[in-house]
Amino acid sequence: MSEQGVKKSMIMSVISMVILFSIYWTSDSKSIGQIIIITVIGILLYGVNKRTYQQAEVSLSNGTTYRRLKPYRIKKRYYLWIVCITILLKTCITGILNLPSDTANEQRIDEFLKNNPIIESIINIGLLSPIVEEVISRGLLYMVCSGIVILVFNRFFKHAGREHINKTTGITFVIISSITFGIPHVIRDGDYQNITPYIISGMVFSVLYVITKTIYVPILLHMLGNTMSTLSSLFKMGLIEINIANGIAVFLLLYPLIGLLVWVWNIKNDDELSKTSSAIDEEIKALGLNRSAATKRQLIEFFRYVKGQMTVK
Repeated sequence: MSEQGVKKSMIMSVISMVILFSIYWTSDSKSIGQIIIITVIGILLYGVNKRTYQQAEVSLSNGTTYRRLKPYRIKKRYYLWIVCITILLKTCITGILNLPSDTANEQRIDEFLKNNPIIESIINIGLLSPIVEEVISRGLLYMVCSGIVILVFNRFFKHAGREHINKTTGITFVIISSITFGIPHVIRDGDYQNITPYIISGMVFSVLYVITKTIYVPILLHMLGNTMSTLSSLFKMGLIEINIANGIAVFLLLYPLIGLLVWVWNIKNDDELSKTSSAIDEEIKALGLNRSAATKRQLIEFFRYVKGQMTVK
């Protein structure tokens, strides 16, 4: 894939973002039929752009090649575990920063809930809208940011390696994605003083996308967050009699704890880890490393082991 191919991929992604953004964000109230159509369009646009983006390699002007294919991916059985941990961390951050919850956007959502069937509201806000928003703010936007960074490095930093390109892409993407995710949630009502919780949410989704290298994890996180918020609002307004959101919250708390216990148990009985640990101890003794250096070396190898267990190439 030449520089021309990178530009083509960028242009396609930008056009797709504009199309999807214009049909999704310009309408205040969308019926279930409309949101289904928009979601299908979003999935199709993402699929087409992803195929163009993930062509084998990019030829850089310094004679090297930069592969845009994923070097590894998170195993699917860890998706929900990662999402649960992230929700707990995000809840702690929200509580510590005392972020506002009664925003103009939330008030508009409450009005939507009052005027639409419960099941339709849950499907619309909790399941389908997160897909569209993640395709725009994560999937397509990342392709654009990646293309821009590659073109800049190819023009001005010709000797940069893959690691530098990846880090710059990740940082650039997280910043832009967080802001562009926050603004649409407040711009309709000019509620800019309450943009912080949306920027933080966008940052969490973006970081998770960069780390896991899959759009499914932030979509799942977004779905759970929206669904819990919707169910909680329905309960507060008296539209449902049971606060189902509390039950989901308990599950999200217990699932990672139980999963962690099972995971630790499996690690203790893992012969591969025992052999690796013994080899590291022997290497540390041979090198004569002090306690601090030895601990650092053991932690590095442990995290490599964890990454190997959670990912596949």
